Amino acid sequence: MCSIWTILFLQVASHPVLYSAIASILNSPPQLLQFDGINRQSGQVDQTWHADFLFYCDRPLMLNVGIYLDDLKPNNGPLYLVPKSHRFGQLPAPNSDQLPDQVCLMVSAGSAVIFDCALWHRGGGNFSDQPRRAIFPTYGHYWMKRFESWMPEPATSRFPNANTPELRTLLGISLEQPSAYSGYDENLMVRKDQDGNWL
Repeated sequence: MCSIWTILFLQVASHPVLYSAIASILNSPPQLLQFDGINRQSGQVDQTWHADFLFYCDRPLMLNVGIYLDDLKPNNGPLYLVPKSHRFGQLPAPNSDQLPDQVCLMVSAGSAVIFDCALWHRGGGNFSDQPRRAIFPTYGHYWMKRFESWMPEPATSRFPNANTPELRTLLGISLEQPSAYSGYDENLMVRKDQDGNWL
């Protein structure tokens, strides 16, 4: 059974405006690959520069969406990006601080920022007296799959309320036809159960 938080997060991740934007950028039905919550507490320092996905391509493979629950301000952990860095084919140098061409994004609560997972980015330090919160769904093409060795329960039982074609596609359970890909087949996945035994 889905928790209320799972249901709410899925409502956000499958919102028609967001779903349409992601599908348009990927030029294919998107699949939700991961969903993270971020709670940057007061006193947390700058993150290091990083990219969340290390395969480089001439078109987007995976997209992050930062949905901010609090205003991003200079002192509470704004988002720093290096435009076009997803095309560099490398990671930023370790221990980099200021990077040429970096951009600092400050957006209002409720805003969504969509960027390629290979883009160099970092969260700034939170030097305010309030937490800075965001949710980060990550989307990829429908044919991309996560290796879920830690989650042996089938997707169909984890998400019993996935009752629309868009939501079933988003969760990788099935696709609208015609398609050569028939969706996530629980019987074909090679994985381990929670005790490390192969299924």
